[in-house]
Amino acid sequence: MKTEIVVTGYGVVSPIGNSIVDFEKRMFDGESGVIDIRGSLVPNTFPVPFGAVIDDSGIPSSETLGLEPGTHSDGGRYLLFALQQLLDTLPASVVIDGIVHATPAGIFFEIVHDSLQHYSPDAFLWDELRAEWIVEIIANRLKERGNGLIVPENIISINTACAAGSNAIGLAYQMIRSGRMRRCLVCAVDAGAWESQLMNFHLLHTLTTENVPASKASRPFSKSRAGFVKGEAAAVLLLESEAAAEERQAEILCRVSGYSFTSDAY
Repeated sequence: MKTEIVVTGYGVVSPIGNSIVDFEKRMFDGESGVIDIRGSLVPNTFPVPFGAVIDDSGIPSSETLGLEPGTHSDGGRYLLFALQQLLDTLPASVVIDGIVHATPAGIFFEIVHDSLQHYSPDAFLWDELRAEWIVEIIANRLKERGNGLIVPENIISINTACAAGSNAIGLAYQMIRSGRMRRCLVCAVDAGAWESQLMNFHLLHTLTTENVPASKASRPFSKSRAGFVKGEAAAVLLLESEAAAEERQAEILCRVSGYSFTSDAY
């Protein structure tokens, strides 16, 4: 008998809202969150003018969210804020069996550069150079909260570029479908490191540099498209078997009906 997989929880931090309510409203209002970043995130003469940027003025500081002072990337901060949205509606008694974390980037140039510039063996941010650092923080929070101890082999961090988020959902889907897990937290984040990341994509001639209003820069399905716009976001989903969700009378938000993964981009 096929195991049905459902989604029962979520959290989001994005350029069009840092909650599901804001995200939904602004998405259906046609907003993109794309702004002109010259003179703020990059120099005025930078070749790439646009980015989809999170407004983090309402997001707690890294220290408030329990991250060590001096953390360079906002990615961990955004992801923990998205996680908290999910936990606000999840009973502490619900056991989570695994975490699949997705990141499209390996390590940001800015972190390496800053760490080497200010190198001190006692203060070096070793953890932030490991893909698993934020996943282990999340696993520990779930344990302390009462959501169960996640064994090391079920703490997974993957890096498959732009496909990482959907790849993580697919991997969690397969883990639950195979019976290895009943519930799996899926999380993904890409944030910060604007200058080096934009230059990487610019050298590949993939980003738009058109002289148009920021609101019209991202139009991927238009015949007149001129490239994509780099953005940032963080999101979490709770996937579980339908049987597990029904046992605790959880609201089923949607179903994951299948998954495939190819390398040909079509």
